[in-house]
Amino acid sequence: MNSVQMDKLYKILDSKDYQNRYVVFFGANKITELAIRHLEGKGIKTDAIIDNDKNKSKTTKYGVLIDTPDNILGKYREDAIIFIASRYVKEMTKQLEDMGYEQGEHIFATIYQTSTLSLDELEDNVSLVKKGYKVYRGLMKNMDNRKLFICPYKGIGDIYFIGAFFNEYCKKQGIRDYIFAVVGNVCKRVADMFEINNITVLSQEDMDVLVKYIGFIGVNKTNAKILNHNAMHFNILSPFEVARRIDWGEMFINGILAFESKVAAATPLKKEVKLPDIIDKGKTAIIAPYANTVGNIEMFVWEKITERLKEKGYTVITNSIGNSEPAIKGSYDMSFSLEEAVSIVEMAGIFIGLRSGLCDIISSAKADKIILYPDKASEFFSIKKMGLSEDMKEYCIQGLNEDEIVEIIVKDIV
Repeated sequence: MNSVQMDKLYKILDSKDYQNRYVVFFGANKITELAIRHLEGKGIKTDAIIDNDKNKSKTTKYGVLIDTPDNILGKYREDAIIFIASRYVKEMTKQLEDMGYEQGEHIFATIYQTSTLSLDELEDNVSLVKKGYKVYRGLMKNMDNRKLFICPYKGIGDIYFIGAFFNEYCKKQGIRDYIFAVVGNVCKRVADMFEINNITVLSQEDMDVLVKYIGFIGVNKTNAKILNHNAMHFNILSPFEVARRIDWGEMFINGILAFESKVAAATPLKKEVKLPDIIDKGKTAIIAPYANTVGNIEMFVWEKITERLKEKGYTVITNSIGNSEPAIKGSYDMSFSLEEAVSIVEMAGIFIGLRSGLCDIISSAKADKIILYPDKASEFFSIKKMGLSEDMKEYCIQGLNEDEIVEIIVKDIV
């Protein structure tokens, strides 16, 4: 992709225009997963993955539908933005062009990693490294002896997990003076729950160029540590994620923090709140049916769960934030802050949620907690295996019908 196309793409992603675009990745592979997570950090949802391998059709990965190009894009979509994640860039580009899509309007980039760069690509990367240097100098402010911790991914679950082990890591490493950089104020709030000091909030763009600079100069010379296994200098860990031989927590603790022995997760600060009128203490189920990073469960399944719980005398409340995440039919709607979540769940007595960052936040609550994983891939982020909760009940519901899902839940809490 040339610099003109790159500039146009950045303008779209930095504006609100992307909210009206249909985001598609061409190629169901690891690079696509990393790119999807990166865009999520910018608040951009991926709508579909296309792949010419028909064996992958009608499946989901990372919570996104995979299907053939014809099925997804055969009916021309003017609003499409298509990212190619394959070495077969020319062939895929021609395939898309034959379907009516144009480079610079719909096909903006190849995100496949190659061993060589064009002159335009080299100039673009040099420019990003220079921008990253400015961000770096602004953070360090002539105090290069401070350790710089980077949290490049904008996910509350990621920050929660980091927070649960961060202070113990600093203690074991003898680190007292540091900067803790996160993306956005929500991540800062989660870090605050673990009393992490010197938190600096960056935009996603500044974080991206900072990581670029650190990757170019090196972690030793920048005195930096990137707290993400997908960062440039930790890509060696990615094959373990693909193979599913170890879970996310093990990979982080052993591969990034490198603790010599097992370490218990810290418990975050809990904000005490008054009992809301809507909650029948100990007889209320908080349900959280929405997630950004895993596949959703059909709404009628949640409606059946709600119906069965009400039959047993429970009040049911949906963790709802308005029209984008409405209350399940038959339940009340309620929103609460991340800081209040543990207290709310403990007063309610029951939490039932699709795997999301909220599940990490409430993992320390003294209540019945049931977490649903829509497929085997999502179990890679098992909260119990991360060491965040011993009493949490976790179920993979892949292949189960709605009645079986409902029975699993009801038998555990009734």
